[in-house]
Amino acid sequence: MGIQCKEIQYGVYGRCLEMDNGLCRMVITVDKGPHIICFQLHGQPNVMFEDTENTTTHSGPDFDAYFYPGAAWHIYGGHRLWLSPESMPETYYPDNDPVPYTIEGNTVTLTPDVQKGNLVQYVFRITLEEDSARATIAHTIYNRGDADKTFAPWGLTVLAKNGVEIVPQADKKTGLLSNRILALWDYSDMSDDRVWWGNRYITLRQDPEEKQAFKLGINHEKQWSSYLLGKELFVKRYHTVDGGNYPDGGCSFETYTCANFLEMESLGELVTLAPGESVDHTENWELTLTEEGFDRKDEASIDAFVKKYIR
Repeated sequence: MGIQCKEIQYGVYGRCLEMDNGLCRMVITVDKGPHIICFQLHGQPNVMFEDTENTTTHSGPDFDAYFYPGAAWHIYGGHRLWLSPESMPETYYPDNDPVPYTIEGNTVTLTPDVQKGNLVQYVFRITLEEDSARATIAHTIYNRGDADKTFAPWGLTVLAKNGVEIVPQADKKTGLLSNRILALWDYSDMSDDRVWWGNRYITLRQDPEEKQAFKLGINHEKQWSSYLLGKELFVKRYHTVDGGNYPDGGCSFETYTCANFLEMESLGELVTLAPGESVDHTENWELTLTEEGFDRKDEASIDAFVKKYIR
């Protein structure tokens, strides 16, 4: 049937673009954002978190001074693009304005305005394949200021409640040298039952009853991570550079969870852009309907699941 792409009204998000190939659909906000607020196989739930009750927001004098009076950031949910290292308020740009877009075949290009304060501009090129539940999310960030800027592109995919994430660990043989980086944030409790530390994998469970946040970062040698929600498996892939200059002590992947959602976060290398220069960061997504799950605390069970559905 090809790709059907049209504007729809989508709940509290107002005007959105719906891309549908008969197997899956994707919904992208254009009244604000952009955020990829929905990605789902037909007949299956949306794997993205939707903050329909506006539970996560930031504002105040620092936002007013740096961005503009009355500026307020809302998580909204779904997939978004940020700048790393994280800084308040700079990272939390209030992306609340309508987003210009164009459609060409099965690709949507979204070009929000230059960010006030940060003086960068994002471009999203989102391509949904015609005959599979696969999509390419290509981000570009331009320096629109008059001075050099140093940052890393940061793709954050905010996922719905009650799923389980699989994160593969690096296994490169390095002899007397270390082969894995693990970063933890000050609020992360290593004994938290939501996280399981295997030898080849780390699993992280989203628990709506657990209010304490948890975050970790790693060097992401395997270049994929996944999230199983019911029978629907979301896989996110992207390119990393071995030994690259990544934020947060060398992390090319980070993941965060709280009571409302779980985030899978891809990071590009830190770059310094002169005025007018840009950096690209691309992710590849896939949805699969699974026949069985896995024991998140059993490496053999995880490995069998990975070999069947991911590799």
